[in-house]
Amino acid sequence: MIDRGHVGTLPEPLAKCFGQVESADVNDRDAWTRGLLAHSRSYDHVVLIYADALGLGCEAGERCALQAGRSVLIVNGRRRTFRLDRQLRLRLRASRWLAHTRIVERGFAIAVQPLARSLAAWDRLTQAAS
Repeated sequence: MIDRGHVGTLPEPLAKCFGQVESADVNDRDAWTRGLLAHSRSYDHVVLIYADALGLGCEAGERCALQAGRSVLIVNGRRRTFRLDRQLRLRLRASRWLAHTRIVERGFAIAVQPLARSLAAWDRLTQAAS
């Protein structure tokens, strides 16, 4: 199953390695009721492959995959693999929130201005004393 959100098709030599290849919106709950995604209930494992480290935008697909009690394995954009469980989903949710809000970067941007002014003043004072 290839997510429709990704442009392109599977190369023919690779497609021949699989019995059937389909495309669907993996984040659409209704897509999990038809086609290959509907058959995923009979699989022992569902493997989701992320284009990035956090799987930004894959939250709905994760929920659908976990709902039927399947084992969900993740391969992220850094080629790290892990089993998705409820605890890891909470950690991912926090990391994704940080990525979307960029609150850490904004905090550093606010803090750097007074720090830069202080360092510049210190530099002026030490050069004047020399």
